[in-house]
Amino acid sequence: MSNLRDDTAVRLVSIPGAHDAATGTVNLAGTSCQNMNINDLFDAGVRYFDFRVGFTAGTELRMYHGPIDVSRTFKGVMNDLYKKLEDHPKEFVIVEVTIESATNQKSNAADHLTNYFRHNYDKPEEDVYYTYWDCQSDYEAAKAKWLYFRPELTVEEARGHMILLFNDKYCREE
Repeated sequence: MSNLRDDTAVRLVSIPGAHDAATGTVNLAGTSCQNMNINDLFDAGVRYFDFRVGFTAGTELRMYHGPIDVSRTFKGVMNDLYKKLEDHPKEFVIVEVTIESATNQKSNAADHLTNYFRHNYDKPEEDVYYTYWDCQSDYEAAKAKWLYFRPELTVEEARGHMILLFNDKYCREE
């Protein structure tokens, strides 16, 4: 990506991607879509990451493939990408997040996902249940990496950032 012209629209760039990107190290039948972890996928050139999250117990978003928890937290996977972007500031990644339709408590997962991206440090007593950040500066550093896709977004604007896409087709329980 470092060779791309800065004025190129992101929508015109062909970007290698990984479907169910957090399933690469799971050895359960039918749960792996590739055999690499997030860091290896990035190192191999993948810049589009399809993440499926779910929430079935506890207070933490987890990565899923169908109804199967793939033993990774959403926070951990995102931290892997933050580190890669820090180490490679001329790169950018696209992250599509979908709440896995086969998991329980889809509304609860949607609330947690919203809170991950919209944490409120002004009202800490209301956020005890939704703690994803150790401190406000960690949240602010991550937030500085996020962009939302828009058609005119250029490579120059995207460099060093995570372009977020949300697939809300399955976000709420029916």
